[in-house]
Amino acid sequence: MENTIKRERSYELDWLRIIATILIFFFHSARAFNYGDWEIKNEEKDLGLSLLIYYIDFWVIPLFFIIAGMGTFYALGVRKGNEYAKERFKRLMIPLIVGMFTHAALQVYIARVTHGDFQGSFIEFYLYHYFNGVYMGPSNPETGNFNLFGGHMWYLFFLFFYSLILLKLFQYLRKEENSEKLEKWGTFFKKPGALYLLVIPIFIVEEVTTPLGLPEQGGYQVFTYIVIFLYGFLLVSNDEFRQAIERHGIPSLIIAIVLTIILGIEEWTGIYSLEPLSGLLGNLCGWCWVIAVIYLGRKFLYFYHKSLKFLNDIVLPFYILHQSVIIVVAFYVLGLDLTTTVKYLIICSVSFVIIMGLILIIRKVNVLRFLFGMRIKKKENI
Repeated sequence: MENTIKRERSYELDWLRIIATILIFFFHSARAFNYGDWEIKNEEKDLGLSLLIYYIDFWVIPLFFIIAGMGTFYALGVRKGNEYAKERFKRLMIPLIVGMFTHAALQVYIARVTHGDFQGSFIEFYLYHYFNGVYMGPSNPETGNFNLFGGHMWYLFFLFFYSLILLKLFQYLRKEENSEKLEKWGTFFKKPGALYLLVIPIFIVEEVTTPLGLPEQGGYQVFTYIVIFLYGFLLVSNDEFRQAIERHGIPSLIIAIVLTIILGIEEWTGIYSLEPLSGLLGNLCGWCWVIAVIYLGRKFLYFYHKSLKFLNDIVLPFYILHQSVIIVVAFYVLGLDLTTTVKYLIICSVSFVIIMGLILIIRKVNVLRFLFGMRIKKKENI
């Protein structure tokens, strides 16, 4: 028998998901100006925007997976396993599949054009070049062009994949007879500093998978996120884990800030090297940021506002659309004779207006709602 413990609505998770999505929007809007490669790049790079990307990269995608794990705990309290799996497929895989064959192609087209690897119209590119192999990034022109994971939508695929892999374990842990076991784990991690031990499995997975040449996304190896996803489930499983976050919240914020400064100096000046500890310290920095953000969310974001229903409804399609729109807007803005700051502000503002305009259309049409991962609503409620 599954545990059907009733929990009150965790509004802070809703707000954190919304805030994280907004951060990702500003993060990807800045990618055209940092020193790394991306689908489209400005000729002049910007140190401030590069630092923004560097610091957000530590923790924002892990935060997404932590929130998803927490949401899974609550979902399995009211849904059976097969219902949960079906809901995940509709919410994650349907928009991913739609995106791969539609707007994600724009990302590759612009990457090939701006990197000098293709000349011609988008229609010509889509019909004769898009399906000739898998796209491996703008720096690999010799590979194919099909955007298998939809660019930024890789998150949807791996979240769905990990949800299926961990479903049986989640159901097992959700059973009433296992609640005492989870409480014992929570009691242990309440001890001073114990919560930081959870960074060790993250570090091990990173060290094992990095030499294999596996894909890295959001600052981490993609298989590291299955560990972080599991952590999210555990961190809301009982009050002991909740108290562990309360006790470690402020220390985590202090450690995160200190490590961010130290690692930033190492990264950007090269004055000294923390190798071979840099990897572990980077993982610890990201983990401390996640704990601190969850703590601050519980402290300041546990409230309901009438806008929350609307924002929760649009947060997924906003995420799905944002990078494709940003890249298209940047394609027309980067050639203007303006400073990097002005270009960045134009890209952010114009992209936001376009995304919101598209979402307002999508949420009015049930077919489009389904294709973009939104729940179908009765006509009078849309």
